[in-house]
Amino acid sequence: MFRRAEPALRNGVELRFIQPGKPVQNAYIESFNSRVRGECLSQHWFASLSHMRSVIDNWRGDHNHHRPHSTLRYVRPAVFAAHCHVRHVLARRSVLGRIQYAARTVPAKSPSLNSKRTSKDGFCVGKE
Repeated sequence: MFRRAEPALRNGVELRFIQPGKPVQNAYIESFNSRVRGECLSQHWFASLSHMRSVIDNWRGDHNHHRPHSTLRYVRPAVFAAHCHVRHVLARRSVLGRIQYAARTVPAKSPSLNSKRTSKDGFCVGKE
């Protein structure tokens, strides 16, 4: 068994490897491996292991932060992540705003809340 597999096996994780000669079983990683090989590894002669790590790290930084990706509608990942963060913050503010608005507009003693206890701000705290 592989040494890297030992922690997974100790924690009850079942490892499933693709069958030899069937790269289609994991097409995503095969596509990525092809891209790394074609755009990085095949274009460089490495003088040492540290040089190889440096070149791959630079390629990875470019690939993950600066290059537009088709799966992101040809937007750079850093821009896409920032956009998602802004959307998440705005959505959260919108939800919190609706909750606060509902708490102000719904009276604590409304007929629909008669069978439940309510707190001072009108929120239900449980059945009696």
